[in-house]
Amino acid sequence: MRSTSDQPTIWFVNSYFHPDHSATSQILSDVAFELSASGHTVRIITGQRSYDGGSQYPASEVIDGIHVTRLPSLGPSGRGMLARLGRYLGMYLGAAWLLLIRMRRGDVVVCKTDPPLLSIPLAVVARIRGAKLVNWLQDLYPEVANSLGVGLPGTVGWLLTRLRNWSLKVAVFNIAIGECMAQLLRDQGVADNKIAILTNFVDDSHIIPLEGINPLREQWGLQGKFVIGYSGNLGRAHDIETFIEMAILLRDREDIVFLFIGGGHFVDMLRARLAEASVTNVRFESYQPREQLNLSLALPDVHWVSLLPEMEGLIVPSKIYGIMAAGRPMIAVCAPTGEMAQIIDRAQTGLQVTPGDGQGFADAVLQLADDPARLGRLGTNARKEIDANASKARVMQAWAELIARIS
Repeated sequence: MRSTSDQPTIWFVNSYFHPDHSATSQILSDVAFELSASGHTVRIITGQRSYDGGSQYPASEVIDGIHVTRLPSLGPSGRGMLARLGRYLGMYLGAAWLLLIRMRRGDVVVCKTDPPLLSIPLAVVARIRGAKLVNWLQDLYPEVANSLGVGLPGTVGWLLTRLRNWSLKVAVFNIAIGECMAQLLRDQGVADNKIAILTNFVDDSHIIPLEGINPLREQWGLQGKFVIGYSGNLGRAHDIETFIEMAILLRDREDIVFLFIGGGHFVDMLRARLAEASVTNVRFESYQPREQLNLSLALPDVHWVSLLPEMEGLIVPSKIYGIMAAGRPMIAVCAPTGEMAQIIDRAQTGLQVTPGDGQGFADAVLQLADDPARLGRLGTNARKEIDANASKARVMQAWAELIARIS
């Protein structure tokens, strides 16, 4: 490794960073701290607002040797549209300006995809400063917006796609988080030698299969119940209709409980819809502290995950890695050819249900509830998949190798 004075600085840019609880924050923070601990100079440019909009972090601080600069939002607080646009604008302008005046030739800027299309201005700045751009793709915009029906008008959307593709092609690497996403990049004309697949991950030394009594299960009065869990953000990319149909079919099963831990765009709607349908065997809990994540992920007997078919390749729900690390199987409501379905089929970590098939979802729940041995085998397979292909140590080693190639 080059001396500290000669080695490039690695700049990470994303809306959220430690101690924020959002998934992108946690994954980025782990990578940044690992690279810093191994001797790299790491800098963070992030936002001041927390993911839930309720907190504001210091404008500048040093965390475990990493200098963190947090940019103010240029809009109101909260999670409404104006607040989001203000946060985006603050990141676009602030990050571009900071990198323009601080980045050195040969530095590496790793651009995540929050806010969307951030790679466009950062690609311009990287070329001006002679720096190396790496796009760390957690999703693909504007395709995500188009798939959710909130895309921009035709000419604007076409132009942004062209500019986004340019920013992908001039980058030294584009990190995809799954094979389906990597194929979409190839379809957009990105050269294969500029694509690296690095999955998301969790701290699998902390999130482990739990033996014995789970204090959260006792605290929430779920002893003796078969628990179907959902953990994390429930947003626009997820299918809730199939779940609602399944929950109505099983609402009279007092031995089965549906547990939601987290938040998101659809949580209030889901709560209201279930109440209207007289589904009472359901419990909602808020996000749990990271240090308690092992307990919350190990509590359900099986987890429910979902992704709209039109979102395949654009997003890979990172929650699946925590579920598997905890040694729990999943029921995935998703396209049968999608990323989650491929993992389930290859590693035998759960069951896949086609979106819209509420009866199939109910049947899958009952199959696992009535067959503890099968439930246990699927959970064991899930942890084996993490250990073999998606452990934190394995992904960190891949990151170290990628940075070494770039530097």
